[in-house]
Amino acid sequence: MTVRLFIYKYKIRGRNFLREKLKRIAKLLNLKDYENFSLHNLRHNYCTRGIENHVQLPEMQRLLGHAKASVTAEWYTHLDNSHLKKAANNVNSNRLKAFSQS
Repeated sequence: MTVRLFIYKYKIRGRNFLREKLKRIAKLLNLKDYENFSLHNLRHNYCTRGIENHVQLPEMQRLLGHAKASVTAEWYTHLDNSHLKKAANNVNSNRLKAFSQS
């Protein structure tokens, strides 16, 4: 299922108007932990998915507007062990290819 989320210009009626709208959308989509859903969480998710899909760290840093790549790497990426294992397998596979070609 493809979900497209468009945020239109709403007349802001209160401080948490957009936050409440996003939580409502998250609840409708049956997202886990929808009560803690926020725009800032979307930034973290965007960064993590970008890194998982091979976006280079300096590129992600610029996309997020961080002054230092260390902020992006340490605070914004939330990779699990399955991605670390995949990365290690890729390194090993590339080393074997290089060795067999020499």
